[in-house]
Amino acid sequence: MSEELADKIATVSIQHYLSLPGKSGKPTNPSEWTLMSSIVLETGNKDLKVVSLGTGSKCLGKNELSKDGGLVADSHAEVLARRALLLYLYGQIHLLQNQLESDVFSKVENGKAFLKSDVRFHFFTSHTPCGDASIIPKDEPPCKVARLSEHADVHRTGAKCVPGARQDPKLAGCEYHVVQVVRTKPGRGDPTASLSCSDKLAKWSAVGVQGALLSLLLDRPVFLASIVLPSNCPYSEASLRRAVVFRLPENCTNFPKFFRSSVPFPHCKLLGGKPCPTSLLWSDSKHFLGGNKSLEVAVDGRKHGLGKSKALTKAGRLKVCKAELAVMFKEVAAKLCVKVDDCNTYRDLKDKANLYNSEWKSIREIAFPEWPEKDKTFEQFCV
Repeated sequence: MSEELADKIATVSIQHYLSLPGKSGKPTNPSEWTLMSSIVLETGNKDLKVVSLGTGSKCLGKNELSKDGGLVADSHAEVLARRALLLYLYGQIHLLQNQLESDVFSKVENGKAFLKSDVRFHFFTSHTPCGDASIIPKDEPPCKVARLSEHADVHRTGAKCVPGARQDPKLAGCEYHVVQVVRTKPGRGDPTASLSCSDKLAKWSAVGVQGALLSLLLDRPVFLASIVLPSNCPYSEASLRRAVVFRLPENCTNFPKFFRSSVPFPHCKLLGGKPCPTSLLWSDSKHFLGGNKSLEVAVDGRKHGLGKSKALTKAGRLKVCKAELAVMFKEVAAKLCVKVDDCNTYRDLKDKANLYNSEWKSIREIAFPEWPEKDKTFEQFCV
């Protein structure tokens, strides 16, 4: 992959973001900023197309989480773009089920959708992923590989080391942070349970972005071919590799390549500015979701613009919340004759993914022993 391709990925991502209709979900004045991530499909003929996109920089605190799966806890752009990709992949399977051509799958056979051999997914993000990847020497050239101890100071991350891991000493200069530990995202007073985007990118590089449920319907995992950043944010290839690649065991080999494009993101993070209070969520699934449902505006983990009476009902759910994705999975699985009728809860569905779960467990025990177990009380809702 070339720097020229990285520029094209950044350009098509930013152009698509700017083309999305409406003002909600984007900064509305010069003092506001947002974070944007997208996933770009590269086909065999080298065409590039944005297939999912998300914006946002907020998370729900532990006391705001929902036990019915109806809220999205983590609304960082990277996470929303990945969740929107799940919608796209379900939609692509739906095309094959209706004897239509899919951009990414070649066939459905024995309950599995087979990925085409010549497709690649690229990840664009408008800012350095929070957590370990953001701990960057302030005086380091973007492509130099060096030790933190060789530098006077580093960029800080607000993400906190999880309990049981090594903790930040918070000393002066380059001794402020420890590196290569699992972190949670900072909250607005109420601590979050959401892990940093650096940690999630490392997990996706180990077991794929498709997650547990979709792993039951695909012939192989979906990996990211590259991670591309714009020209106007802190960047260190060494820090990205440390955060996403070097923590994984040797048997993990589907690593993304890292690039800094020469293209700036127009709504980049501003010193002293305010984050946009709402998020955008888009998926190239118009044929599957309906034209007016492929773009959603979110706030506090639910749809934006609804009155209080509707906000906490099913009408207020985003298409990428756990409850809605579970419904989508069951519908697609039934058409593929994948048996999940014996699953009563969301947790039951995830437990069906034996291969995915065992692979992630073995990787986690080696590379991320401090990775916290999910609170299963938030996965016991009926599906």
